[in-house]
Formats: sequence, C-alpha cells, structure tokens
Amino acid sequence: MARLPTLWATRARNRRELSRLTAEQMRDTGLDPDLVRRESRKPFWRA
Repeated sequence: MARLPTLWATRARNRRELSRLTAEQMRDTGLDPDLVRRESRKPFWRA
C-alpha cells in the first residue's frame, strides 16, 4: 500500500512526458501516435 503513491507519481510523470513527444520523436522510437495519445490521457490511477 505504501508504494501506491510512488506508482501513481511515476505514471503521471510518464504520461506527461508522452504527451510532450513530437510526431517526429514518436516515429523515431516506433510509437503509434494514437496509442501515445490514449495512454497519455489516462488518469494516473488507471493502469
């Protein structure tokens, strides 16, 4: 239970970083822009 706040903070940070990627960065890393958009819009408490 004590790890939950850390997990949520990590998810929030990762999703914030995903939302800042440019289309070029997504192409360079092989990420699907639709998948990135969906993932970055998820609330931090949802896996």
